[in-house]
Amino acid sequence: LRRLQDDEAPPALLETATTALARCVGEVCDALITPAHMRLRSRLMFSARTVITPGTDLDLREVGLPEAMARALFEPLVTRRLRTERRGTQYDKVLDQVMTEHMVLVNRAPSLAPTALVALRPVRVAGNAVQLHPLVCQWLQADFDGDQVAIFLPITTAGARDAAEHLSVEGHLQRDFSLLAELIPRYEALWGLAKLSLTRRGRE
Repeated sequence: LRRLQDDEAPPALLETATTALARCVGEVCDALITPAHMRLRSRLMFSARTVITPGTDLDLREVGLPEAMARALFEPLVTRRLRTERRGTQYDKVLDQVMTEHMVLVNRAPSLAPTALVALRPVRVAGNAVQLHPLVCQWLQADFDGDQVAIFLPITTAGARDAAEHLSVEGHLQRDFSLLAELIPRYEALWGLAKLSLTRRGRE
C-alpha cells in the first residue's frame, strides 16, 4: 500500500490494497484476541481490583479510584498524549483530563445480574481502596465489610460507547426502570439521617 501511494497509483488499486490490508489486520487481531482475553475473572490489561469503601462525597455516577490505581490504569493513555514519562504537574493535569473522557466498568463477582457491571466516571481519591456511592452498592450486591470490586477500562471507541449507553446508571434505568427502587436509601441510612437531624450540627 505504501509503494502504491508513493507511486501515485490509480484510486482503484489503492482501494484494493487498503481492503486487503484491512482484512489481514482483522485476521491477525482475531487470532490474537480470543474470548479468553475477555473473561472478567482473569487478570487483564487495563484492569485492577481492591476493596470498596463509602465515597460520601461522590456523585451517584462516579467512582473513586486510588491514586496508584488511576495512574496504572490510565498511564498508557496519558503517556501517548504526552509522549513522555514525566510525572510532574503537566502529567497530573493530563491524567485528570483523560479520566474525564473515559468511563470505567465496576464489577463485583459473581456476575449474576445485569447490574453486576456498572459504568461510572472515575475520579482520583486518596488511600488504597475504591470508593463507591453507597446506593450503587445495592446494584452490585456489595457492602463495606471487605467486599472487593474489579475495575476495567474500555479502551476502544465502541467499548466506551457501549459502556456509556448500556452500563451507566442511566443506561441500566432505561433498560429496567424498576431498578430505581434499589437506589432508594435503605432503612439504616434513613435512620442515620433522622438521628443526625436531631442535632444542629447534624442538620447543617
